[in-house]
Order: sequence, then C-alpha cells, then structure tokens
Amino acid sequence: MQRYYSGIYWHFTGSPDGIRWDRVRRPKHILLQGRPKPAEKAVQILKDILASRRLLATCKETIAGYLETEKFCCTCDIPLKDLLGHRPHYGDAAIGFRAEAIYDACFNPVLYINATNIIGALGDLEADENYALDENTTFHEDDSLTTFLFHLFGPASLKLGPLASYLKVTEFNADEAETLYREREWRHLGDFEFLPDDVAAVLVPEAYISDLRKHLHEHSYGDGTLVVSWEFLEQA
Repeated sequence: MQRYYSGIYWHFTGSPDGIRWDRVRRPKHILLQGRPKPAEKAVQILKDILASRRLLATCKETIAGYLETEKFCCTCDIPLKDLLGHRPHYGDAAIGFRAEAIYDACFNPVLYINATNIIGALGDLEADENYALDENTTFHEDDSLTTFLFHLFGPASLKLGPLASYLKVTEFNADEAETLYREREWRHLGDFEFLPDDVAAVLVPEAYISDLRKHLHEHSYGDGTLVVSWEFLEQA
C-alpha cells in the first residue's frame, strides 16, 4: 500500500480555540492566532466523543469574504508516523476511525485550491442589486485580492453551492510546513454518528493510557480499539 494512503482517518481534539480559518493558508498561521488546548482538555473532549458516539458538526469556515461552508465535522487521512508533525498545531489527543466507516458515512475529501484559482471557479460575478458594502470591513495584511473581491460581490459568491463546503484555500509548497494540503482532510456535513467498532485507535500522551483504556471498557469498546501513545510514535 502506498505510504500516503492510510487505513485510519484521524480527528484531533486539541485545536486552538477561536481560530479565524479565513486567515489560515499555512500551518504556521494557526500558531500565530493561538496555541493548542492543554492535554487534559483535549483528552476530555476525546472521551466525551467516545461516550456520545457522535462527532459533532461544530466547524464552519469562512473560505474568503462572504463565502462560508456549512457546518461540518472532519477527519484526516494521515499515516500513523506522520501524525507527529500535526501535533504542534492540533494538540495532544486524536481519535482514529476505520477507513470503511468514513467511506460508508459519506465523508468527502476536501478540494484544496489556491486563492487565485477561486476567481476562475466562480466565473463572472454580479453583485445583487440589494447588496451593500460594509464600510467598516477591515483587511488583514495577509488577505489576498480574492478576499477583497468577495467583499465587493457579497452573496453572489454563493454561486458555488454545496461544493463550497468542500473547498479549503491554501498555498502550495514543496515544504510540508508551508501548506495545508498535507492534512488530506475529509469532511462530513452534519454530525457523524458512529459505533464502537468504527474506532480503530485513540492517540494520547502516555500518562493518559490507563485512563483511556478504562474509559473505552466502560463504554463498550472492544479490545480491537488500540490506545497508542505519542511516546510510542516517537520511538517507532
């Protein structure tokens, strides 16, 4: 099997709070806005997900200007060893779902697109006659021309329809630290309800291993769900 094709899809639970994703084009932009949640909080969120057997669709991203996604939940197709490179941005805890469960639940891969390509995807735009510019809008120094154009055209940018929920704007670079493309994100519109057998593994710091094993047993997860530590990955 090709190394970049994983049999487990991961959902991190320690992402920083309050991130403006329309200002994130590279992984390093995340850390400019905040730091991942403490390990204790990330693990507690993971435990809550396992207990409820539901991944909530709490994410909603502004792609640019007025173009937004619907609410979604997400997982990422990341080989086990490569997870170490994502920990600094997304925290100390992750839940791994079997690939078959992700396929059966109709998750779809994200279309990563360069900002300048969105204009071509939208084609000719014409703002609605009732649309009025927000004169109080301010622009960040990293905002692109695309963001300004969406400000001009407003709701007309919704021309993309449901496809917009699977768009993620990034920069492309040979350096994996400079592009979000390495995350290989898959999205599900709405909540994702799963069964214990759909969970292949959980990933936490070694200090939480015993607690997670007890939690899995209490909520009817079988021995087939592995509990893996970051320390193990570092040594593998």
